[in-house]
Amino acid sequence: ETGLVQSEGKRLVEGGPSPGAVVQATGGWLAGIEKATTERSYRAGLRDFVAWLGSEGLGGPLELDDLPVNLGEHISSRTLRRYVKALQDQGKSVATINHRLSVIRRWVEILEGDELIHPTRADAIYHVEGPRGTNNSSRSFLTEDEVQVVIDKIGKERLIDKLYLPDARAANVSASVFFSLGIHLNCARACRAKSFALS
Repeated sequence: ETGLVQSEGKRLVEGGPSPGAVVQATGGWLAGIEKATTERSYRAGLRDFVAWLGSEGLGGPLELDDLPVNLGEHISSRTLRRYVKALQDQGKSVATINHRLSVIRRWVEILEGDELIHPTRADAIYHVEGPRGTNNSSRSFLTEDEVQVVIDKIGKERLIDKLYLPDARAANVSASVFFSLGIHLNCARACRAKSFALS
């Protein structure tokens, strides 16, 4: 039975989603994220994925405000594994890759809820596992993406109140990344260490 059906983030007309359904669902989801830092992190990760996806077979990089209504037909577990491989080839850390996967899985849940991706396809995507362990073994500092994951998990205020790094050589955290995020570190000793030289 066909007809007009409305749901959050979409409008189905005559048995099919409206042209802007994916954009609306995506924008509504991102706008509903309460923490600004989390929203920015999710938006950046998703922007990277759709740009890559477009370049891989949709005629060029896609933007979040211009997503085709049939985008769900181009997202699969195989596609996601290829994206993971692309990130690894770019030298992205395990934490960054797994964070991107988490963002994509949550996004796919939104699309599935709005019937913009087939449930079987979505279920296969949920079961794509990210890399384990560590990579980039020569790198001993956190990237900005990794710091964002920490902030999202712990909370900025708690980090400001509690974070204390007594030994920079042991911590091996790039202070410039934290300071760029507006976080004050109690690192009187740490700032003397080479790895904490501020840029």
